[in-house]
Amino acid sequence: MHAADQDGLAVVLFFVLACTFSWSYWIPLALFGSSVERGDGWPTQLPGLLGPMLAAFAVVALTDGRPGVRDLLGSMARWPRGVRAQLATGAPVVFVALALVISLAVGNAPAASDFLRYSGTNATAMVLVAALVITGFGEETGWRGYALARLQPRHGPVRATLLVTAGWAIWHVPLFFLLASYAEFGPLMAVGWLIGLAAGAFVLTAVFNVTAGSVLAVAIWHATYNAGAGTDAGDGLVAPVMTACVIFWAVSLVQRHRSGLPAFGCPPQISRTA
Repeated sequence: MHAADQDGLAVVLFFVLACTFSWSYWIPLALFGSSVERGDGWPTQLPGLLGPMLAAFAVVALTDGRPGVRDLLGSMARWPRGVRAQLATGAPVVFVALALVISLAVGNAPAASDFLRYSGTNATAMVLVAALVITGFGEETGWRGYALARLQPRHGPVRATLLVTAGWAIWHVPLFFLLASYAEFGPLMAVGWLIGLAAGAFVLTAVFNVTAGSVLAVAIWHATYNAGAGTDAGDGLVAPVMTACVIFWAVSLVQRHRSGLPAFGCPPQISRTA
């Protein structure tokens, strides 16, 4: 079997395991009628967010052995180098700042305490940071650190991103029956959520590539974005403004790519079993 075919099967296994690990925690909670609220530490969805990371390490250990595990661990600690990489990693901070300026201008600014109210956590700064770390590394080690890294060499950045988005969206399904903030979505909001998810995936592909495959960078990006848009602060203008910034960035990336201009950067190299 060719290496590309083996990678394809391994990525399918990764998606199956990611859903299995996460859903085995989320689905029982949903079946028992649990509802995860912002600012409340129980019930919580957080353990299930580790599913993609656990799946990534399981499949890497099976297919690539110790070199692959070392490479994945290294990417989780790889600090983005260079001004461009660091600006891309910290971009959500700029989005939050822009959203706050607009909110202040129209008299709809969130309270500071609103940024502490995140789904499945107590409303304290230390717990919020821990939750964002779990969210960032739990998801991004799998979606970008494993799946995207394996899909890009064969499919290119755009198709690989769309494939990751499909798996990422399916993985979220039980959360629509568990998170109080998701349960409020109507059909149009669900479509908007999917568009935002896809836009975020395109941006994270660019961030992952420009930072030489740094899981740390995409975890920081993801966590920082959620610290604004995923808290009570996002219920006003913060989430819409941040989402608009991400969609604009994603559209510009795709347009540049279709025009033959540099957009997504170079995919990182993957360590293989010796």
